[in-house]
Order: sequence, then C-alpha cells, then structure tokens
Amino acid sequence: MNDTIAAIATPYGQGGIGIIKISGPLSLSIASTIFRKSNQRNSIFESHRFYFGNVFNPGTNQILDDALLVYMKSPNSYTKEDVIEIQVHSGTFILKNILELVISMGARIAEAGEFTKRAFLNGRIDLTQAEAVIDIINANSSAALNCAMSQLKGEFKVLIKTIKEKLFIILTLINAAIDFPEIEEDLPDITNTQKILESDIIFSLNQLIIQHERFYHLKDGFVVVIIGIPNVGKSSLLNSIVNKDRAIISEIPGTTRDFIEESLNICGIPVIITDTAGLCKTNNSVEAIGIKKSYEYLDKADLVLFVTDASICFTKEEIDLCKHLQGKDVFLVLNKFDLVKEPFLVNIPDNLISLHTLKTSALHNQGIGALIKSIEEHIKYRYDFEIKNPIIPNLRHKLILEKCVNNLFSAIECIKNKEPFEVISIDIKETIELFDEILGIKVNNDTLAAIFDRFCIGK
Repeated sequence: MNDTIAAIATPYGQGGIGIIKISGPLSLSIASTIFRKSNQRNSIFESHRFYFGNVFNPGTNQILDDALLVYMKSPNSYTKEDVIEIQVHSGTFILKNILELVISMGARIAEAGEFTKRAFLNGRIDLTQAEAVIDIINANSSAALNCAMSQLKGEFKVLIKTIKEKLFIILTLINAAIDFPEIEEDLPDITNTQKILESDIIFSLNQLIIQHERFYHLKDGFVVVIIGIPNVGKSSLLNSIVNKDRAIISEIPGTTRDFIEESLNICGIPVIITDTAGLCKTNNSVEAIGIKKSYEYLDKADLVLFVTDASICFTKEEIDLCKHLQGKDVFLVLNKFDLVKEPFLVNIPDNLISLHTLKTSALHNQGIGALIKSIEEHIKYRYDFEIKNPIIPNLRHKLILEKCVNNLFSAIECIKNKEPFEVISIDIKETIELFDEILGIKVNNDTLAAIFDRFCIGK
C-alpha cells in the first residue's frame, strides 16, 4: 500500500458539493501542486484545517473551480494515511476533470471500498467495523442504522474478543497440562471447563446466532416476491404497491423477462418487493432465463404474493406451481376482480383454500391498501422487531459462529469421553482461529474481496 489512490467520493450528477478523496504518500504533494490558497502566501497545510482557494491545472494555469481543501495527516485520518479531501461544485464534468488531474500527478483510481479496506489493513478498524460501514451506507431504517452504528463503535468486536479471551485461558491451561503432565495441581478442572463451555461460551454464541435469525431483515430487508403465470397483472400490482410506474405493463403475455426490485419501509424495516417473469412453459431462450430467475427468487422469498386472474379459472400451470410454494409464507392475490360480476365467486383449489386471500384490481388501484396492510400485519406477527440488543451479526458472522458452536460441542464430547488433552485442544484452537476470521486477524483474500466489492468506489 505504498501507492496513492483517489476517487470521487460523492454520487455522480449535479448537486451542491462534490468531493474528491486522495489517500497515500503523494496526497500532500498533489494537493500542493494543484491547489492555490486564497489570500495566503505559503503553501503549507496544517492537519485538520479547511482552506479556501482554487483548484488549477499547473500545466496551463487554468482555474478549474473554487474549492475547499482539508488535509488529514497520518495516522489521524480515515485510512491512517495522509488524506486530502477537495470539495468543489458538484457536476460530472468538473469532478471528472479534477480526478484526471490528480491521476496525472501520480495517483491511481481507487478500487471499490479501497479507502475502508486501507483503514482495516492499517489497523484503524477491524473487519466487523469495516462491514458496518457498508451497513450504514445501505441502512434505510432507523433500526438498521442503530445496529450498524453499534457494530461500527466496536460493540460486536468487544463481545467476540471477550469470548475469545475466555477460550484462550482454557486453551492455555490445557496446553500447560500437555507440556507439564507431572504437575497435577496445575491440571485444568475438566468438569468446570465443560460447564464454562456449555453455560457461558456456547450460550453466548447461540444468542448471537438467534439475534441474526430474528433481526437480519433489518439489515438485508424483508423479501416479498410476486409470482404467477403471464398476464395476470404482476407488474401492474408492483406499480400500484410502490405507487409509481416501475414496471412496463402490456396486454402481451410475458412482458417481464427479468426481475424488477423496489423498496418500501414497512414496520420500520426495508421491504424489498420483486416482480418476476411469468412462470410457464416456453421455447423462448430469453424467456426461459427469466423463468429460471423467478424460481431462484421464489426460493429466497420471505413472503410470496401468488397472483392470479380472478376473471378466469385456475389453470393447470397455476395448480402445478403450487408445489413450489411448499413451506413458504404465501398470500393468494386474486387480481383483476373488477372484471368479475357480483357475487364474487372464485373456484380456489383445495390446496390453496387455507391461504390468506386478497382481492385486488391493480388497474383501478383497488385493494392495494388492504394488501400493504396485510403485509405489515404479517411482518409484525411473524417477526418480533423489538430490539433490546443492537448487536446483530451478519450472515458471514452467523455461519462462522455456527462452526464455533459445532467445534465446542465436539470438544465437550471429547471431555465426556475422557479423551487426551491434545485432542480436546484441537477443537478449541480451531474455534479461536474462527474468531480471528470474524475479526479479520486471519482472513483470506477471497473473503476480503467479497466484503469490499460491495462498497462504492469512493468509500
């Protein structure tokens, strides 16, 4: 990390302020070359002080824009390197010109998440805190933001380190017993060790796993997937729910061939509503890809809106589709009910009668409020979102924590079977190494790439 990176740290487009961020050993040199202070005689920059002036091209002496510049001297910066931030008027053209000027001075374009990655690699934050940064950026509810801030402040890190230290003490005693078996008074109390593993450490880990399972929707969103055969009004229903023309609608069956996602905030959590391609048999290769994607989204759904055309009988394809709904929370949405004459009677198949059924007319925006209310009530009934502990592990953490629990149960079995200390120590040592993986002390490049690829370029 001896090179210098730069990126536009604000979204592209016209706005009030655009920021170019530079980090690395050439930062101050570049700033001194392209920035001229206003009404000041020297080019010395004090750390953590804003300066007003001009960004200019030193080759032509052309002024590019008025600017504010702040210098953050290493190690007191986001990356623990020398950092420069230049604030100019926001606009794609001006920001691009200034970035190109910075690159010509010896910097390179930053990779996705590279500023935060450097903060992690330089020891300013651990990996759990780095992951919290992207959660803060993506948070679209106050609850999600509070959880992310808790993790950024290091509360999850402290908890993991505390559990790790307890395990390390146990491992130290076991290793001492292995190295000095003749000193009986220093042998660990195996009965007490088992009790600590079961009632303290494993209990704490299971509580974290439960926290993820109960509250991961706050971070990842509650996924609602709209499915059905072609031309039953799925896209119209999506447009009505989100109250805008998000999906193209047409009388021609199969208009939607890819998934379309929109978000709502219901019960204080993000709800991701996905419109999918109509499910049917097809010889069209493009349509077939869309149908395959629809089934993939169906598998991930927390709630399925199974949409049918109320004006016609259930088709064989719809009845066959029911087998894919097993084990899912499903609402049966009878759309186009404006086409049905009263009394409103629909011959619902026996295996669908027990489903929560709603009548809608997406065309006339009827029944949509009741549908949204039903989704809200379902979320409240299905999930308890009263958070007492803001520490919510993400999926990566949860999978590692499950491995930790399995290892410690294995260690307990070894204790019960009176296995040698050498055998018991293996599972405990592996668990400590898994904690290091959570914190980023020991982590492979593929894991790092998967985490930081989720970031935008300027972060």
